[in-house]
Amino acid sequence: MSYRVSIQLEQTEDGYSAYSPELAVGKFQGSSVDRVFDDLKEAVKLDLKKLEEKANNSLEEKANNSSAHSILKLFEDVVKDMTEEELSQLPTDGAEQHDHYIYGTPKRT
Repeated sequence: MSYRVSIQLEQTEDGYSAYSPELAVGKFQGSSVDRVFDDLKEAVKLDLKKLEEKANNSLEEKANNSSAHSILKLFEDVVKDMTEEELSQLPTDGAEQHDHYIYGTPKRT
């Protein structure tokens, strides 16, 4: 994962201040540059943790999404309203005539 953060660092009368629009906590102040950078590191770690949690939650939602059915469930949904006559016309083995459908050769009987 790539995560880019821009930081604006300024020296003030009281020490140093930093600003980063990408971070949830965007403003930092401290008496030394080291103190400001320590706060920045913690903020970046916190944001990265939140991004990872969001990505994991997104993956879980996709896995639990009702549209993510197995192929068997999808097939069952398609054929549930078909008549016996329509079902009897379906090939018993879906790969039985693959040469015909892929390469255009005559169907085998």
